[in-house]
Amino acid sequence: MNVIKCDQIYLDDKVVNGYITIDKGRIESITTKYEGDITFDYTGRRIIPGLIDTHNHGIMGYQMRTANNYEMDDEVSIQGYLKGLASFGVTGVFPTCSIDKIKSIAKQAQSNTIIGAKILGIHSEGPWLNRVGEKGIKKEFIEPTKEIAQQMVDDGAGYLKLVSVSPEIKGIEKITEVMKENDVTLAIAHTDFFYNDVVNSIENKGFSVMTHLGNAMTGLHHRNVGAIGAGLLNENVYCEIICDFIHVCQEMVQVMLKVKDLNKVIMISDNSEYTAIPPHLYKGTDDKTTIEVGKDGSIHTETGKIQGSSIPMIYGIKNLVTKLNYDLSDVIKLSSKNACDVYCLKDRGVIKQGYYADFVVIDDNYQVEATYVEGIMVYDGNTKKEDLMNQDFLEKHRISAELNL
Repeated sequence: MNVIKCDQIYLDDKVVNGYITIDKGRIESITTKYEGDITFDYTGRRIIPGLIDTHNHGIMGYQMRTANNYEMDDEVSIQGYLKGLASFGVTGVFPTCSIDKIKSIAKQAQSNTIIGAKILGIHSEGPWLNRVGEKGIKKEFIEPTKEIAQQMVDDGAGYLKLVSVSPEIKGIEKITEVMKENDVTLAIAHTDFFYNDVVNSIENKGFSVMTHLGNAMTGLHHRNVGAIGAGLLNENVYCEIICDFIHVCQEMVQVMLKVKDLNKVIMISDNSEYTAIPPHLYKGTDDKTTIEVGKDGSIHTETGKIQGSSIPMIYGIKNLVTKLNYDLSDVIKLSSKNACDVYCLKDRGVIKQGYYADFVVIDDNYQVEATYVEGIMVYDGNTKKEDLMNQDFLEKHRISAELNL
């Protein structure tokens, strides 16, 4: 049994000065008085629920998609990925992967080994995606078939929770019908659909999530509010939002959060293997693309297209609290609880008696000092971030030793 002390513990309905008692991976009690020995004293910091990232392609040189120019043993890659996520306060994740990686990720999830963030599900973004966003170049995708969809479900072994596709793609119902039959959530992504067709997809075709609202979809206009407007106005859809203020500018995030019910917003990172690595020019995963990781956290291809986010979710929380003046108690619902509600993740997302002991210790600058998953400390702030990076990936992909970005 472990006992954690902190003077700012963020529960689902209040902030308390007290003690968290942990036994067998769960929170046995939360009290304001305790007479026994303390395992860790985090007085002066804050304890918040562990972050749950349901849209994350990679981090620190570890990637969840197949690359033409880089191979690493799947088990090693996934484990490095999970450890890296924990260093930024992520306790639960849906690895967002290419479909050939689903089986390996499900195998790691089935092992139930806690070494970092816990795999709570698997997310496939595509491969059936239409709109590519600003300065993007459309790519071909495989023909949608029921056989491919069923293989995805079988490989997922119950862990495939979310599939994001463009609803306008010809034959996409071959994918969506199989997913609905297997209780896999459908998200609208990378779409050229405007308001009416998006609403129809939500109301009649089984879509219940909007993938990274605002990115790679039709925007707001005074004569047609597009896919963004449909996501904001429709009460039956949850909206993912990247809060790095790069994918979506600060003012648009402000609009989104004022219009949308906050209980229907899911904060995500859309991080990639280029997240949290030194700012440089790197080779893309196809050897044809150049990736620029900027000092501001931006990631762009040589065309200027945004290529995922280099800013982990903990900094999205910081943005909403320090720049948009939201209360941290409200923001942590977006980063933790809401995803649990959408995907039926039981006993997680809040700090509460009987729930899993998944929480993060942060300082006033939102730096992670410790991360706990099911009561196990999976990240200690004394660990150097450099030691968690995939150095082999950096060496093989970095184009320049010095870059003044």
